[in-house]
Amino acid sequence: MPRLKKEANFSYMLIGMLITLVIGPVLLEFGIERFGFSILLSLNITLIVGVWSIVDSRRWFWIGVSLAAFTIIVSSIDIIWPSFTAEVIGLTGIITFCFFSLVFTLTRLFQSPDRQITANRLIGAASVYLLLGLGFGVLNMLIALVLPGSYKGLTPGGDGSVGIDLIYYTFVSMTTLGYGDVVPIRPLAQAVAYMSAVAGQFYIAILVAGLVGAYVAQQLQGGQSK
Repeated sequence: MPRLKKEANFSYMLIGMLITLVIGPVLLEFGIERFGFSILLSLNITLIVGVWSIVDSRRWFWIGVSLAAFTIIVSSIDIIWPSFTAEVIGLTGIITFCFFSLVFTLTRLFQSPDRQITANRLIGAASVYLLLGLGFGVLNMLIALVLPGSYKGLTPGGDGSVGIDLIYYTFVSMTTLGYGDVVPIRPLAQAVAYMSAVAGQFYIAILVAGLVGAYVAQQLQGGQSK
């Protein structure tokens, strides 16, 4: 079995995720171009770079790259020649890729050789949270496509506005802000809403709080030993 890298650099993943989540709304706001291809391209580049920075196995790296390439090809075909089937396959590919990257990021986060709580590992924890939100967001997009009328309050029209609404709604649900401007109507959409809320709160409460607490304790212990 391939040996893991001594220290993964999670900064690439975090920066890329932030760019991915911001670029779509900015481009849509100023009408520069369609949301679809821009967010798709930035997402896949982000995840490829992120997986490359944490995976030391060529086999799993190329599996990730293949998933990204498949998603880009299918989604590009859907942008040029729109079809329901291509859109479903494209969204499914993105969800698979998100959770593939999520698993690998968590694996590297918990399999650090030195067990030290570093700033880099805290960055990795933040990256996982964003990946989790993006994965649930794309899942909501898939539900909205396959089961029309699952959500109330979505912006009418194309150009990615519905996708942005649902990603925004997902992070609002995960943080339990509950603005109420977008509301799940159908049972499956409601189930994903409470699952994402539970996952988001448990993640923050258990993993992030634990890592930050251990990091602070480690720094205090280091200061006392000097």
